[in-house]
Amino acid sequence: MQHLMDTIAKSYPNLFEYFVKEYLKRVDEWAPYARVILCVNTTMVVESFHRCLKYEYLSRSTNFRLDRVIYTLHLYAEEKTERLSVADERKKKSQHRIKETHRNHRRSR
Repeated sequence: MQHLMDTIAKSYPNLFEYFVKEYLKRVDEWAPYARVILCVNTTMVVESFHRCLKYEYLSRSTNFRLDRVIYTLHLYAEEKTERLSVADERKKKSQHRIKETHRNHRRSR
């Protein structure tokens, strides 16, 4: 590993300096082993949410006013709540159908 670091330092001094400054000196902030005790950790779910928010709701732009972002988050929450509500109703209906089917099967024996 040290040989690799020496090679990068010689071949790409700016990259090496940036890497040391932004990553090696802040290992506790980004390394998973150092963040085990945190209740929130970067996961694919969080990254998926961020992608959805940025690409579907904010039109891929990174320069929005705070009030626009808050409004967009509120809109997202409303739409997500509606989708979950619909999914929950569908699940209840399908469970009812399954129970009815089982009941009919027991009666037919």
